Amino acid sequence: MIGLTPLHDSMRRHGFGLFAIAFLTAAIGLHFSWGSSNDNSLWVTAVCARVGVLLGAIWLALPQLAQVADRTPPWFAGGAVFVGLITAIRPRWIIYILPLLAAMAVLQFWGWLFKPLANPKRKTNRTKPD
Repeated sequence: MIGLTPLHDSMRRHGFGLFAIAFLTAAIGLHFSWGSSNDNSLWVTAVCARVGVLLGAIWLALPQLAQVADRTPPWFAGGAVFVGLITAIRPRWIIYILPLLAAMAVLQFWGWLFKPLANPKRKTNRTKPD
């Protein structure tokens, strides 16, 4: 994670794990206490189970997600979030928006491919001891 010490990263990861366990425990408890009494109880149980599974997956993948987040440019990450939100709101728009995201990815790769390399002959700014 950007700007955080390893202690904060491990605390954040443990927090995801604890919340995942709490949501999964709540889903199991609600399932056995309410059973299949009404639609609202089933809905709350399903939400707790899905959130628990999602938080568990984030807990397991957090170090890799942090590496991906550090390597991904902010505009591309924002574009991917935008595409996800638009797709969640209007699923049929993915036909129009997904090619835009693919074009952004191709342009990012193209820019990375032709980025000038660092000059190995260039001296670093080291001060010589007197």
